[in-house]
Amino acid sequence: MAPLNLIAVNYTAKPGSLTLSAPCKTDIVGARTTGPQFQFNPPILKVAMPAASFQRARVTVVGPSGFPFDFDQAGLLFLRPHTALPEPSASEPGNAETKPSFAKIALETFEQKTFCTVSASNQVDTEWSLWPGPPTTSPSEKTEVTFEIAKMGPMLLAFVMEGTGETATRTLFRVVSWAFRDVKESEPDIWVGLYASRPTTKNETTEALEVEFRDFEIETTEGIIKF
Repeated sequence: MAPLNLIAVNYTAKPGSLTLSAPCKTDIVGARTTGPQFQFNPPILKVAMPAASFQRARVTVVGPSGFPFDFDQAGLLFLRPHTALPEPSASEPGNAETKPSFAKIALETFEQKTFCTVSASNQVDTEWSLWPGPPTTSPSEKTEVTFEIAKMGPMLLAFVMEGTGETATRTLFRVVSWAFRDVKESEPDIWVGLYASRPTTKNETTEALEVEFRDFEIETTEGIIKF
């Protein structure tokens, strides 16, 4: 397998930086009833690899307390590009036939509360689930959470680390059943990476969402790579 590199999508990355700045009205959307049906315009740091190589990924997300606005989100991205669109982007988000299949495992705000969420979409279904997130702190403090994803057969498992230090526990909070189902050798490499988005559906702000990522690592069949 070729060396794994972090590649920026939809923005120009600073060398060595794991900080993303998500402008307003950015998101990854597989389908919705109003507005653009397909959207793929947030800043992304991706690592591309054969699906058979991937084993596990983990990262710590650090952002403003509680993420101020509904649907602010940042975390891990798993993506299976369509054969007809191996490199989706803001200018080429795909259509009903070529849209990518994806799962976003993220810290997200909804109704002014912070959740650990999984938003997933393939060629058939779109789904969204919420798990209790860390307590909201004062505005001057940061919100921090560690996510992990792992492959188990055809499924992608989503975990969150709850608690701190030696008492921290790894909690399974979502299973994406189709993530590795029927992967063909002719398919493009999957993406595993980081993303941040600020849909700002009510025009609450014009400022970007600034999110820092720490301790990003990917385990493949050949070992663990730390970024």
